[in-house]
Order: sequence, then structure tokens, then C-alpha cells
Amino acid sequence: MKKPVSFFAVVTSLLALSLLSGCVQSIKMDKEQISSIKRIGVVSIIQDKFVVKHVGSTVFTNSEKEFDSPWQFNAEITEAIRSELAAYPYIFVDLKKAAGNFQGAYDKVNRFTATYVTYDHAPIKEELKKIAMDNSLDALILVTSHFSKDYVEQTDQTLKGYGLYKRSFLGSERAHIYFWGMMKILDGHTMELIALRPLGTQKKIETSFWKEDVALLSDEEKKTFESTIKAGIKDTIRVNLGRIGLIKCVPDDYYCSDPVSGEK
Repeated sequence: MKKPVSFFAVVTSLLALSLLSGCVQSIKMDKEQISSIKRIGVVSIIQDKFVVKHVGSTVFTNSEKEFDSPWQFNAEITEAIRSELAAYPYIFVDLKKAAGNFQGAYDKVNRFTATYVTYDHAPIKEELKKIAMDNSLDALILVTSHFSKDYVEQTDQTLKGYGLYKRSFLGSERAHIYFWGMMKILDGHTMELIALRPLGTQKKIETSFWKEDVALLSDEEKKTFESTIKAGIKDTIRVNLGRIGLIKCVPDDYYCSDPVSGEK
């Protein structure tokens, strides 16, 4: 039974399309690649940093702060991927006990275009390879934090990770909850990149919701932020697993075709 497309799925589809318009990497797998995947696992290492960003009318009014985040979304990301793959003939391998601290995951970046940058997994390649070999994986899905051009308000700034974003210009103010991540499909034997897609979601909020410090959020605002991000994560994963080709496309996704090897 096909799952309905929510508001988040539509938004994330458009964001993902914009982000990858200039990317030179392979973003989709063919049927032969997909049919070779039997055992698959996920390593999600989204950084636990909450970003509060403000972009004003001039550079002198811009600000960006990072705080230790009260949320950890890696479990939700792993579960969302597992849930989407469950209808297909993959063997999902639980890697919760996988060894590795992945400290080097954010040490190096690859610049594909002037506005498209992703973290290079090369510094943690051997750690990932060991995990894949120990668990006999054909493919490993690596999810990391991501930063990119501001496609939310179309400024010349960048957004990274997840948090709150406010744009002020000539007396007008707009605020958003946002999340950026990157999903890579790696060969389970070589750890070479097979495919990648950005994960993104955003929702416009009342400007009063935006705070200069995560500690200033009320309990109700924290609950709203958490539920918004979790819902957005589920939808952006569904959209982009389809665009990579591991699952069927969400209904009416114009930019997606279905090379999946078949459902259970």
C-alpha cells in the first residue's frame, strides 16, 4: 500500500532538486546495482548541534550561533530508513553496536560546485569498511550533517545542520525550523560512493518562536521543534530513497523513476 505524500514530502522534493542541480556525482542507482544489494545497514552521525541563525538587511546584522542540542535524531533517521526498506527484499542489519567514534567525519569537505559542498567520508573510510565487513554488508547508508546555500530565503548565506533561522529585511521578518543532512550509499566492500542525496526539510513558523538561544525555548516550543523535525526526516528519507532507487517513488514525484528490484 502506498503511503500518502505530506506537505513535508513536497517541500523536501523541491529542496533536494535545487540542491543537486549542479552536482557531478551519481545520484541514482541502476537496477544492476540495486539487485546486487542483499544486506544493508545504516550509520547515522548527524551532529548534535543546534544552530540559531539570523540574516538581516546588512552583513553587520547577521549572526549564527551553535549550541549543544537537547535532541539526537540519529535513532529516528535509522528507524525511518529501516521502516521504508522493510517492504523490499533487503536484509536490514542493525548496527547499533557497531564500533567507531567517527571523529574524522567532519574534517574534510568536497566542493562540487560554488554552492554545493558535502563532507568527505574518506577520513572514516576504514572504520566504516570494518563495520561493513564485520556485518557482511553489500551496502552501507551513511547519513551526516550537511551545509548548503540558503535555498529557504534565497540569500547568499549558508545553512547547516538543523535549528532555527530568521530572515529580516526592510521591516519584514520570516522564521523557519529547518534540517539539512546528506545520505550516501556506499559499496559494502570498497566504501566507494555509489549514490548520494541531500536530506532537507523546513517549515515556516511565527517569528516569536525564533530565539537567540535554545535554552530560551519553552517546553511547548521544544516539543513543536522536535515533532516538526522528526516528521520532516521521515518524509525527506522517503522521497530520497525513492530518488536514489532503493524504494518506489512517492506518488506524483515528477523527478523520480522506479528501478527497484521488487517488493516483498
